[in-house]
Amino acid sequence: MSAQALKKRFLDLGAIDATIKTPSAKSIINYIVISKNDILAVGMGRDSRLKSLMPNYAPKKHTKAFLVACYAGIYGGDSLEFYFIRQETRDQAVALEEALHQEFGQLSLCDYQEPSPSLSQGSSHLWQQLLMNKSNIIVPEKLKGMIDLCSYDGDILYTIFKANPDYGAILNRLFNGHFKINN
Repeated sequence: MSAQALKKRFLDLGAIDATIKTPSAKSIINYIVISKNDILAVGMGRDSRLKSLMPNYAPKKHTKAFLVACYAGIYGGDSLEFYFIRQETRDQAVALEEALHQEFGQLSLCDYQEPSPSLSQGSSHLWQQLLMNKSNIIVPEKLKGMIDLCSYDGDILYTIFKANPDYGAILNRLFNGHFKINN
C-alpha cells in the first residue's frame, strides 16, 4: 500500500496536519509520518511521541525518531508530512494503530527490497544510505557503532545527543539539522 492511500484514509478519519496545528499537551493520538510514497511511521501515544519525530524537537527516546531523521538527512525534511487524530481513550488509539498496521504495514520504503521491512531493518538501511550520501562528513567509528545500535533501539539517539555535544553536532549535520537539542 502506498503512503498516499494511507494519507487519504487518515484524512478521511479526520486527521489534522501537525505542521499547521500540533496536538495539545498530553493528548492521546494516532499519528502517521509519510513522504511521497514512503510510510515512515504509523503509531500512537501522547502528543510528545509525534513531536519527537518532527523537525526542531528533541528525539525523546523514540525508535522511529532515528528512522525519520535518517530519511530527512538523505532526502531533506521538506517532503515529510505529519498527521494526527485525537482519541478519547488509549484503547481507541491502539485499535486504530493495529488496523492501520494490518492494512498498510508499519513501514514502507520504495527503495527497500521487501514491501514492509521491520523498523530495525528500515533504520539500518537508511543509516547505511545516509553514510554513503554524506561521505564528506567524517563520522568517528565509535559513533558509527553507537548509531548502529540505534537501528535496534532508537532510544539511544537522545542519549548520544545529550552525552557528547561533538557527536550531536555531527549527527545534526548528517540529519540536516532535523532535531533541536539543548545541551
